[in-house]
Amino acid sequence: MPSRHEAPLAPLNTTLTCLFESIQYNHQVVNVNVMDNIKASYSLVSDLRISFQNIRHNAAQVIIPGIAETVFSQHLEALEDKLEDAIDTNPDLLLVAVVVCEQTAYQSPKKNLDAARTLLWDTPKMSKEEFITAAGNLPTLDSPLVVANHTWCSISSIWFKVWARSISILTIQTWLSME
Repeated sequence: MPSRHEAPLAPLNTTLTCLFESIQYNHQVVNVNVMDNIKASYSLVSDLRISFQNIRHNAAQVIIPGIAETVFSQHLEALEDKLEDAIDTNPDLLLVAVVVCEQTAYQSPKKNLDAARTLLWDTPKMSKEEFITAAGNLPTLDSPLVVANHTWCSISSIWFKVWARSISILTIQTWLSME
């Protein structure tokens, strides 16, 4: 089961997995994976990654033709930098999909508020179960997640933006800022 952050990508993951299973190719030669939370570059562990590898050669390079990332619960500028790094690092990266769905842009808790003290600086850090308990309700995609009076995630809708290397002359920043 994906976390709330990756949940919007679950149907895409299922669809891509079924698509690659339905295509006829030699499964003893090519390994195709659609995986969650796998490193796509030095700075990006993508929420979804498509990879191909020739499994007949031990030193065969993993080719990453596509990644997907959710925008919510992270700062847009940091995501732009991560996506640019992934594109620069992976010349075979042809497709980047980004899920945009927050009602308001994510903001880290202010330094002197309870949320920052409780969740960012307390040691040990909260486990996932403690975080959900602190929210007071089970996370669902249709209700805001509020912990220590800070809204961590509030989803209004889910839609995809897709960047394709071969047809796009836009930078990631320009592309992400387009409505």
